[in-house]
Amino acid sequence: SYAGNWITFGGTSASAPLLAAGLAVISQREQARGRPALGPPQGWLYALRATGSAALYDVVRGDNRFVAGVRGFRAAPGYDLASGVGAPRFDRLASAVVPAG
Repeated sequence: SYAGNWITFGGTSASAPLLAAGLAVISQREQARGRPALGPPQGWLYALRATGSAALYDVVRGDNRFVAGVRGFRAAPGYDLASGVGAPRFDRLASAVVPAG
C-alpha cells in the first residue's frame, strides 16, 4: 500500500525485483550454513517445474494483461507465457533448491 491505499502494479518491473530478493535471501541462508551460493536459477527452476515441485505454484487461470488495449497471454497448466514456470512459493523453494557446486 501507499499512503494507506492499495495500489496495483505488475509486469517484470515488479516481479523481477521480488524474485531476485527472495532468491538472495535463500542464497544467503545457504552460504550461512556453509553451502555454496545458489548460482543462476534458470536450470534448477526448470528442473523443479519438470518434477512438479510444490515450490512453484502453477498459475492455470487468468492472463498477464495489465494495460487496457495491450495484448497479453492466458495462463494454462504447465509452462505458459503468462506466468512462465509458475509463481515461487519461497517457503517451499528454500527447502527445494539444490545449491550450485
